[in-house]
Amino acid sequence: MSEQCSKCEKGLSRGSYYEARGDRYCKKCYAAKFCKTCTKCGHKIMHKRNLLKWNQKYWHKRCFTCSQCNTSLLSTTPQEKKGTLHCLQCLGRKFPQNSDRLGTDIQPSGNIPNRAFVIWPYSEYGTPT
Repeated sequence: MSEQCSKCEKGLSRGSYYEARGDRYCKKCYAAKFCKTCTKCGHKIMHKRNLLKWNQKYWHKRCFTCSQCNTSLLSTTPQEKKGTLHCLQCLGRKFPQNSDRLGTDIQPSGNIPNRAFVIWPYSEYGTPT
């Protein structure tokens, strides 16, 4: 007897399903039910090792980059201006009128003093099999 997706009842073959909270899901149903959507690329974040939360938004680690120079912002304090992320250097170049006031109207969002952090409540979310 073959397994079925707990949501859509599609047949699942060995190794082609995700397991969460005791149930098995196809990739599409698992993503819809459990996965966050990346703010930058719009795709679902399928694995906990790739999930990052910053400023109440979710990102793939690979997408958490400066919108100007594409440098990773994982090891720095990201700056958000007009809905896009910037490193400090690019923010100063793109918005020079505000570069002397970093920390007032242009601040790292949230309470993250030095770097972004990765989250994924392992006990609440399943893992791929």
